[in-house]
Amino acid sequence: MKRLTFIITLIAIIAGIGVVYNGLFHPLVGLVCGFILISPLFVTLVMSKLLSGAGTQRTLLCSTAFYLPYLIYWFCFRLGPEGHLDFIALMYAVPVMIVLWFVAMALSQTRAEQVMDGNPH
Repeated sequence: MKRLTFIITLIAIIAGIGVVYNGLFHPLVGLVCGFILISPLFVTLVMSKLLSGAGTQRTLLCSTAFYLPYLIYWFCFRLGPEGHLDFIALMYAVPVMIVLWFVAMALSQTRAEQVMDGNPH
């Protein structure tokens, strides 16, 4: 599960950068904004590598599955005619991502406590 989450999040990062880069008219702006808008996926990628547990990995996978379609929606359907995008509205997803990250950390902490008590299930 850990490897699956890592691979899917990595593919989501590549796809997200491509969508953001092609969605904006100026390549340099697309590249810089792409890294800013994809940064929640980078955090998810690092967390999927560091944290263990099936529940943790499912939560991180859900966060990736939530954020990338939201990003694609904004760039495919909400991009203005001159390439302007309401970045504040796009960042509404970040608080949801933060909640999912905390849930993943709590699940990982619970898993670590169970292993230390001798009950790995």
